[in-house]
Amino acid sequence: VITSVYNNKTREFEVDQDAFVFDNSAVSNENVVVMNNQSYPVNFDLTAEAPWTLTCDAEWLSPSATSGTGNGSIEFKPKPNPNTTERTGKATVKCTVNGEEKVITFVQEKYEFEVTSEPSYSYTELDKGSDEIQIHSSGQWEVVNAPEWVVLSAKKGNSDNNDVDSKITIKAKENVQTSDRNADFTIQSSLNPALKKQISISQAAFKFNSDSHSFTYATLEERTNQVEVISSGSWTVSGKPEWIKMDKSTGLGNEDGNPETITITSTENLTDSDRTATINIISDKNSDLVKKIAVSQSKFVFEVGETDVVYTSPLDEITKSVTVE
Repeated sequence: VITSVYNNKTREFEVDQDAFVFDNSAVSNENVVVMNNQSYPVNFDLTAEAPWTLTCDAEWLSPSATSGTGNGSIEFKPKPNPNTTERTGKATVKCTVNGEEKVITFVQEKYEFEVTSEPSYSYTELDKGSDEIQIHSSGQWEVVNAPEWVVLSAKKGNSDNNDVDSKITIKAKENVQTSDRNADFTIQSSLNPALKKQISISQAAFKFNSDSHSFTYATLEERTNQVEVISSGSWTVSGKPEWIKMDKSTGLGNEDGNPETITITSTENLTDSDRTATINIISDKNSDLVKKIAVSQSKFVFEVGETDVVYTSPLDEITKSVTVE
């Protein structure tokens, strides 16, 4: 109302002003998954041109904006939670005109990691069996430091935020070396390597008796000798001469270490030369594993000494000796 000081006349004016608007209702986001791959939008109304700021007490919330004016639209993309405990983060939008605040909270699930397996696995040298390992992980997992002789059906995987557990099979390649072998490897979380399980594996040595033998035979001797072959796997005879008889030229071997017996028999040497040979028994799994058998036999000797016999008369009766060797 405006009043004149001279004639006391008045005039009225109507003034309208919009109310100050700020949506300060709290927002809560529960059960944010560990390996979050989605955004959480938060929208709020604020009077045009009114400034606002945003602060977070958790670096893992990653807001798309931290200040602005008027109506706001902010997206939050929580980072994966590497911890085995639940965590809570809070973001606060503050209107700098009147100091009012809008609180936005996030609760993120804990990281779960568990490997179900035996503490160690043992295999025989030619073992064809396998075992199973179960992995429960909120995120991606990986196998590290597995030796090349350990065969795994997978070396990394993802349990998809606890919904599905992973299963891998483990087995050992054939050990064709004559020494045991042992190793440790680790299954761990890719996000948090501190979450891990170490697994031990061992394998027995390949058995093969590579000690050598030597047999010497007389010229007309037909003698039998026996040789024991210990081999975890199959074996083959190589280099056998035709004048030696053997009742086996191959064998299956066995992982129990039980020997297989080979019978060797010589035949008469009717030649005028000594004869020798080396028979090799070779592992089919590892050609460096060889058992050597040396055989020799003396030559056949036949000699007639030369002697001249002279008769001086048709009626002479003379006896003369002739040496035959």
